[in-house]
Amino acid sequence: MKRFLSCTLVALIIIFLVSISTIGCGLNKAKAEETTAASQEIEIKGLSELNENIEKLIALSEKPKVTRTTVAETTQAEENKDEEVVKKIGEILWGWETDWYRSPFRETTDQLKNELTWETLAEPGVLPGMDDTQTAWDKMDGEETYMLTPEGGYLYFAIGSYNLWLKEAGSNPEKRILLFEAPAAKERIYLTIVRGLPADNEDLDLNQIVIATDYVRGAGINHVLPIGAYVSLGWFLQQVDNAFEPQEGLESPNCGDNGCEEVYVVLIDIKTQTVRVWVIGPELRDWTQVNSI
Repeated sequence: MKRFLSCTLVALIIIFLVSISTIGCGLNKAKAEETTAASQEIEIKGLSELNENIEKLIALSEKPKVTRTTVAETTQAEENKDEEVVKKIGEILWGWETDWYRSPFRETTDQLKNELTWETLAEPGVLPGMDDTQTAWDKMDGEETYMLTPEGGYLYFAIGSYNLWLKEAGSNPEKRILLFEAPAAKERIYLTIVRGLPADNEDLDLNQIVIATDYVRGAGINHVLPIGAYVSLGWFLQQVDNAFEPQEGLESPNCGDNGCEEVYVVLIDIKTQTVRVWVIGPELRDWTQVNSI
């Protein structure tokens, strides 16, 4: 009777251990069959042989090791892929059908005929040095140029070709949004104004950083303009004239002694992340819309 109970106890232990190994650990069917077959090879006739084979039975019931680094590595790979997509793929969004913010606080005395310039260029408007905060132009002589676009204000730069990116606030510093691609062409210059976010009159900092890349180093100039409703139309037309025919006393936009043959005006609105582009000529106030570059 005691021998019968012992054998019964042994059989129950084996069944229990194999069940844990098969069900509790989530092994696949092939693994379960392998475990069962291995347990059947261990012949136990009594309690003494149970003690001798207990380590083998425990080994069969152990949980398989799980490699947790796989998930982390996959997540990191996906993040890197996302950053690569953000860097390489950027659809240029044209702002011809998009309403841009226009200051409601200032009456204007001079504007161009093209109404799509009215949100940005007018008189009276701001111009470099009028608030004595900055009088010298900054050179675009690095591999990349980080430029501030002030809240409620404007950034101006002039160069022959570039890609312009918006740095996403609070994100990986390498994660960028492509705003515009200005390809190089012989005797061409781009006069670019970037519109900052509208001022919120609160303590929240809405200044933005844009990054220029893919240009000829040392061949461009940039300037953060004073805070104001508009960029001075008269000052800007002077920059256009200087690009066509360099004038004494004005900073050269690198068009050479004879000036540039093609002058493009690029207006970029950070709030909507859209772009408007014109080619100028033959007169300074003759602006023709451009839908592709």
